[in-house]
Amino acid sequence: MKGNILRAIDSADNGLVFVEKVVTMVLCIVLLTAMVVGVVCRYFLFIPTPWTDELGRCMFLWLAFVGAGFIVRNDGHIYINIIDVVLEYKCVNPQKILRSLRLIAYAITVVASLFGLYWYNIYLQDYFLRPVYSTVMGINMIIIYSSGWYCFLSVALHSLVNLILIDHRVIEVDENKE
Repeated sequence: MKGNILRAIDSADNGLVFVEKVVTMVLCIVLLTAMVVGVVCRYFLFIPTPWTDELGRCMFLWLAFVGAGFIVRNDGHIYINIIDVVLEYKCVNPQKILRSLRLIAYAITVVASLFGLYWYNIYLQDYFLRPVYSTVMGINMIIIYSSGWYCFLSVALHSLVNLILIDHRVIEVDENKE
């Protein structure tokens, strides 16, 4: 029974990762297209295209925030191994301590992300009550600023799943990150 629940959690998380990958690819394509159109229009056709700059900023913001959850899911963030090295020399069983520290780090990340999600939700309520639109494209800013809300949510979800599946998922740590 416990194994089925863990598999279901892992499958749901893998589904979210798949969606994040697809969204990231689409955002990259839109960002690249907007930048190419902007450069061609500005330097070759001498036509100002401020919408390409605004669209590029929006896509880059969403790309960074969608990518944050993906990075947390795969432990792809910056890895500083000074604690690992010290524990290897000073402890008999450093893996047990490192596992405990990883649990604590995931728990802190979940709590901090939920805290951020709560306050960001309060921040976004103002934009729901009084909509603000971007200057060039007229995009409702709630669409742009929702990327931060999604970031907090995805980081919290992926950290929670990593916390639950810490002993059941193989997370490869690249030793060349030093």
